[in-house]
Amino acid sequence: MRHVDFYKLSRPVQDQFVASARSTGVPGPLLKTPATTKKQLVWLGISGGAAAALALVYVIGFGTLGNPLAIHGTPLVAIYVALGFVIAFGILKAASHRRAIRALPYPAGIYVFPANLVDATAAKLKVFAMSDLVSSEPVAGPEPRFVLAFPGSAKFAFPIADLDQASALQRAFATAKSQLERALSTHDPRAMAALDPLYDSAFSSPIGPTAPLEANEPIWSRVPWGVAAAFALMAGPAIFWLRNVQSDNRLFASVSEANTVSAFHAYLDQGVHHRTVIEETLLPRAELREAEKPGTVEAIEKYQAEHPRTWIDGEVKASLRTALLAELEQAKKAGTLAALRDFVKRHPGNGLDAEIKTANHAVYVAALEAYRAHASEKDPAVVPFVERLLAAAEKSGPRVEVRFRRKVSKSLARADAAVSKSKMFQGVTSLPSRFLDEKHDAVREQALVASLAARFAEIFPTEILSLQPGELIADPEAPFPPVTASTFFVEHGFEWSGTLYPSKAPRGVFAGLIYSFDGSFRLADASVKPLRIKAEAWRPADLTTFKDEASADPPVKAKSADDTPEAHVYETMAKDAYEQYAKKAGGTFFKTVKQENAGKAKSGSR
Repeated sequence: MRHVDFYKLSRPVQDQFVASARSTGVPGPLLKTPATTKKQLVWLGISGGAAAALALVYVIGFGTLGNPLAIHGTPLVAIYVALGFVIAFGILKAASHRRAIRALPYPAGIYVFPANLVDATAAKLKVFAMSDLVSSEPVAGPEPRFVLAFPGSAKFAFPIADLDQASALQRAFATAKSQLERALSTHDPRAMAALDPLYDSAFSSPIGPTAPLEANEPIWSRVPWGVAAAFALMAGPAIFWLRNVQSDNRLFASVSEANTVSAFHAYLDQGVHHRTVIEETLLPRAELREAEKPGTVEAIEKYQAEHPRTWIDGEVKASLRTALLAELEQAKKAGTLAALRDFVKRHPGNGLDAEIKTANHAVYVAALEAYRAHASEKDPAVVPFVERLLAAAEKSGPRVEVRFRRKVSKSLARADAAVSKSKMFQGVTSLPSRFLDEKHDAVREQALVASLAARFAEIFPTEILSLQPGELIADPEAPFPPVTASTFFVEHGFEWSGTLYPSKAPRGVFAGLIYSFDGSFRLADASVKPLRIKAEAWRPADLTTFKDEASADPPVKAKSADDTPEAHVYETMAKDAYEQYAKKAGGTFFKTVKQENAGKAKSGSR
């Protein structure tokens, strides 16, 4: 192999080689393959690796509080300069190689001529004599290649269409070899020039240019190390300085965000550019923030006691108020009046009277909004009434009295008389009056109050509304007394329905009853129209309860006076009637379970 500098050849030889490489002159190439960008990629890879290393150095410790490399020391400037040099040098070499290939007057590549193989991927040509060819053989595969081997392990592979082309090439090489041997033996310059594009035949065109083509290589391509060094010496320290400034700013940003005493002290151990503002302003305030950190009023009060002459007294007072408001917010999150009362008890004289009043009101507003989702839609007057009821509770307290007035039955004596005349009359125990007295009324009234209270408690906490039994209105003819607090008056009674139910099992006779209820829910504000809830329940005697006992052998005996069939029948009638009224009263205010489920299903379908 020999090296030939293209730009040191004579102009005729240069022109001859260019024409041959372009397949416009003689000899034309038997095989050729274009130059690759491998060298460019290698240099770019080196440059990219150095850039990655510089990026890694840049970010090591960057803005990390407590890291000794958060601010790089002066000795590290050498690393920035060295990596900057490699980055610039790699880019310049890749650009130089690209420029050199594009500047060539011939297409860069590897060419096989009859006399030689020329590696013309650069201006420095590598020439292998075909007479030194060690082997030439095709290599089969998805992309067939024709491989030429020369001494020194130099191998060159050329793409071919198929193995038939390889056979043709072998014949062409044999022909070229014989032609070359004949030209060498005859010393015929024209014959040699027809086989070797680099052969100087000493013939030139009398009208063609005579001056050789020259390489025009810029200085950055000729001395890339010098340009890279100059760049590194300027850019390295600049990047080093910029990195430290940015890292210092990041440190300052991080400690400012942390806003703690320990963070500011940590910055003072490392930072440079923001020391004054931290020492004069941020650190003193951070000490107050430390007192605020527990989030308690007690911590701020302790800070006040320990710093009686602080220059930020206004900020301390503002901080105390903030802590009180924060604790009030926590009390408000519970959504209960009890939590707000506890706050006032723990912090008397807190100066938040307006805020506490607003918070109390919000509890009632939330209760009203929660009620709206469960409110019955039967009577449009109910929701406005409950709204006024809650307003009264907010002003006067949660207690709502349920007071009863018992109507005197006009037909009970006739029912007793009718029962006593029946063939199934069992004596005094059959008389309805025994089970429809004031003693039994009191028990049923208590049950009714408990049922209504439980229904209201499902929606309203007892601290908002609490239904409780009030004093009985003894005079059945007197009007309802003046209302000083929210009161649900319930006037109730019964009459004989005129029907008797004789029974053989159990043996006896029972009277059907009509229960009536007239409720009037009134507020202390006379401008609010009372809410009326009336109901009437016709109750026949249900004798199915005792069929099994009556048919037993021997018959089941009553354990007590309240365990007789009569007691159970009349109690069942009364219980059903009172439960029916409780259900109607509750349904006046609240949706039923069925209505709730229907509303959910409708909402889900949307």
